Amino acid sequence: AHPSLRNQESVLRCSVNGFYPLGIGIKWLREGVLLHRINVGNVQTNPDGTYNVNTTATILPTEEDQDQTFSCSVQYKSQVDAFQFDFRLIFGGKGNHYMVIYIYVHNEFPPSLHISTQPFRLNKEQTLICRVWGFYPESVVVSWFLNGTRVEASWIERINSSAVESFYQFTPTVQLWGTEISCKVEHGTLPSPLVEKVHWEYGESSTHITVTSDIEFNYFG
Repeated sequence: AHPSLRNQESVLRCSVNGFYPLGIGIKWLREGVLLHRINVGNVQTNPDGTYNVNTTATILPTEEDQDQTFSCSVQYKSQVDAFQFDFRLIFGGKGNHYMVIYIYVHNEFPPSLHISTQPFRLNKEQTLICRVWGFYPESVVVSWFLNGTRVEASWIERINSSAVESFYQFTPTVQLWGTEISCKVEHGTLPSPLVEKVHWEYGESSTHITVTSDIEFNYFG
C-alpha cells in the first residue's frame, strides 16, 4: 500500500531494469484504466549491456482513490504477457509522497545461425562465413569442424553485442571430396548446440556444395 494525502499531488515512480534489447512499453493504470500524467525518462545502458529506464506518474488523490489499485505495467515486445506491479493507495502521512517500484526484466534470446559461402572452385581457396545473431546474453562460442574434427577459425569479427561472424578458409581438392564442414554455436539459452553443415562434393565436370541445417534445438519461446 502507498500512503498519500487527499487532494495533494503524489508522484509514483517505476524503475525498469535489466531489459535487452530495446523495445518496451510502459503504462500506468488505475483500476485498469490508463493514467495520462506520466513521464518516461531516457533509456540508460547498464555495465552488462542491458538497459534501464525510469518513469513517473503524478496523481492528485481524492476520496475515490482510497484503496484503489494502481499499476506499473511493462510490455516487452518479445513477451505475450506484460510485467505488472500493483499496489493500493491509502491516505495518511505528511507532505508529498513518492512510491518507487523496481521491476527487473530478465530476457534471454537464443542465437540464429547461417553459413554463407560462394560455389566452390577446385583448388581455389574459399572463405566460409558462419553468421550468428540475435542472442543474449553476449557470451557465445562459435566453433568450426572438418569431418567432425575441430579446426581453428581463420578469424572472428564481433559485429555488435548480439552478432558475431566467424570465418574459415578452405581449399577444396579432389582428395577432400565428400568433406563435411560444420559450424557449431553454443550459448546459455540452448540446451544443446546449434549446428549447420556444408558438404563439398566433386564431379567430373563441375563442383558444388550442399548446405543442410542440422538444428539440434528449436526455440519457440
